[in-house]
Amino acid sequence: MSAPPTTVVSFVRHAHAPSVPDAERARGLSRRGPSLIHLSMCITSDSGRLSAMRCFLAVDLPDSLAAGVAAVQDRLSDADGLRFTDPEGAHITVKFLGEVSPDRIAEVEDAVESAVEDAGVGPFDASVGGLGAFPSLDYIRVVWLGVGDGTAELTRLHEAIERETTAIGFDPEDHDFTPHATLARMDDARGKDLVRRVVEGESPTVGSFRVREVRLKKSELGPDGPEYETVTRFSL
Repeated sequence: MSAPPTTVVSFVRHAHAPSVPDAERARGLSRRGPSLIHLSMCITSDSGRLSAMRCFLAVDLPDSLAAGVAAVQDRLSDADGLRFTDPEGAHITVKFLGEVSPDRIAEVEDAVESAVEDAGVGPFDASVGGLGAFPSLDYIRVVWLGVGDGTAELTRLHEAIERETTAIGFDPEDHDFTPHATLARMDDARGKDLVRRVVEGESPTVGSFRVREVRLKKSELGPDGPEYETVTRFSL
């Protein structure tokens, strides 16, 4: 049986920020449901009213792999039109939820807790490496790092979470699940040929890590790109 989910607040650093260990970054108050933590994350600074959070379920890559992710991004650095993600915020999205109102957070937590239990997946090892592009190499919008070991377990978690979250009204995915960590987004096609050569010609290995939990995360657009906070942790 999986441990009860833990509600935390965890800020993801920008690439230029000093490193903070995962254990320190994970600190927070534990409790589920629409607590003061949930409310404080949703209050807008200008009006003081509660607003929806842009949420998703994910497995975060550990700090130890950030340098490897950055090294792969360097191979694409000469490609014009690419907007790179923060390697210290790299994650594998298990399910994108979209906008979630504060009063639904407890409902989402219940659904995900049930899904993790039903999936029957314990802690497992995942390997990160290889390259790909969405939706295709002919029309590139996203460049990503793939997953080797751990694909089966991530897929089981995705399928269980998909069932439980669609049952409470969230939209089903409109594409097959491919576990990956996003490296960059392509804003225009100037660097398309270089990206294709790298994706087709190289298969970098970033490393492996132990997956022990799935996280409900919140995303906000900051001045330097998306900023992520962990809302709740679900232990495997």
